[in-house]
Amino acid sequence: MGSASKPSPTAAAPSRRKVALCLTLLTLQYGAQPLISKRCVGQGVIVTSLVLAIEFLKVICAVILLVAEGSLKAQFSNWSLVGSLTASGLPAAIYALQNSLLQISYKNLDSLTFSILNQTKLLFTAFFTYLILGKNNHPNKF
Repeated sequence: MGSASKPSPTAAAPSRRKVALCLTLLTLQYGAQPLISKRCVGQGVIVTSLVLAIEFLKVICAVILLVAEGSLKAQFSNWSLVGSLTASGLPAAIYALQNSLLQISYKNLDSLTFSILNQTKLLFTAFFTYLILGKNNHPNKF
């Protein structure tokens, strides 16, 4: 075991100001999302259509980024339908259901209640990770 030179922590780490800006923008987005959805999405909109349209736009954005990066061809050369469905079919279905339920709750709950309930998913994830997998996420592990 030789001594490996470690890069300085400040060289790769983003500045505190940049982190604070990103956290502030994320907080504003989470707070504004229910208000924007209530204002822009009418009661008559079919939730499944809305979720499918949003997911389609995400796919388009991902393809654009892959083209800009120049790795689209490499990604599709390794791709197979069976492999993709095996690896991500169930999580994708759960994610689609979650997005549909989010859109329904945007319509039916006031913004504060929605935001509080939406944030409890982090607590439930930690609880079930511990319960099902037996893994403890202690702060010292980070």
